[in-house]
Amino acid sequence: MNDTSIPTYGTGLLDPATLIHDPFHTFSVASINVCGGTTPNFFSSLCEIGVQQGLDIIGVQETKVSKSKEKFLLPRKRCPYMGLWERAGVDHHSNGVGLLITHPWFKFLQSTSHDGNGRGIMALFGFKHDLRVAVINCYVPSLSSHRTSYHNTILWAQNQVESLRLQGARVILLGDFNGVVNPSIDRSSDTYTTITPELPLFSWLQARSFTDTYRSLQPTTSLFTFRDISRIDMIWASPDLTSYLLDTSSFTLTPPIRSDHSLITTTFDIHTLVNPTPHETLKAHCTKGKKILFDEAEEEQWTAFREQVEDF
Repeated sequence: MNDTSIPTYGTGLLDPATLIHDPFHTFSVASINVCGGTTPNFFSSLCEIGVQQGLDIIGVQETKVSKSKEKFLLPRKRCPYMGLWERAGVDHHSNGVGLLITHPWFKFLQSTSHDGNGRGIMALFGFKHDLRVAVINCYVPSLSSHRTSYHNTILWAQNQVESLRLQGARVILLGDFNGVVNPSIDRSSDTYTTITPELPLFSWLQARSFTDTYRSLQPTTSLFTFRDISRIDMIWASPDLTSYLLDTSSFTLTPPIRSDHSLITTTFDIHTLVNPTPHETLKAHCTKGKKILFDEAEEEQWTAFREQVEDF
């Protein structure tokens, strides 16, 4: 787990050809609350960071923009990402989510879905061998200030997970949840001593064997993704992706782009999923079966066998 600052890059290097890894050998997803992304060239710099870090998909929350302004968020030329956006109809405060998807992955986009309230968006990707990977990005508002939206967003996320799992998709759920799984280590204050998840969504995910990817690799290490206060930004993975988990990271943005949230990432090794070993190859390298010829065994062999069994 790395917790370092990302240097700011120039915006003249945006080129899909500069992606530094095979997008179908490893799969890296990221999440960050951009808090409106109001600084100049925020999303251009975020794309640069994505290229440098080899991020295939970046989920962003709280874009706070209207539909008419979404098309201006990403650079128009040489941008390595395509954007999918969801925003609220009227009130843009704390609303607006998006998925930045690299061109190689965008080619395999099958379908999308959104919650209609600017707090949830989903993208489903399909590959050969019936492999489906879904990424759900959501912003769960606080219960105290947005009770209705809080419940609606959680219900939407649960419905998405259930529907996608029925389709056989491997699911990644990421975003800003405004709550922690284990307050005793996910909040900095000494007054939080309970280990009870703050959102019912977390218990619901755990009951379905979903994994909090950071906590899977760092069971007891504290990490605060929102200022120095709490770890409310997370990336969850369905059980059929857990064994492919490679790494998680957290980065603090540096001026001129900034956010009071860290950018978090999770990387999976999926090359055997996208390009499984051909059956002919497996058959050629499989261990040959052994046949025991009892009738040809000599007395000395039976004696040695009996002694080994008795000793064991």
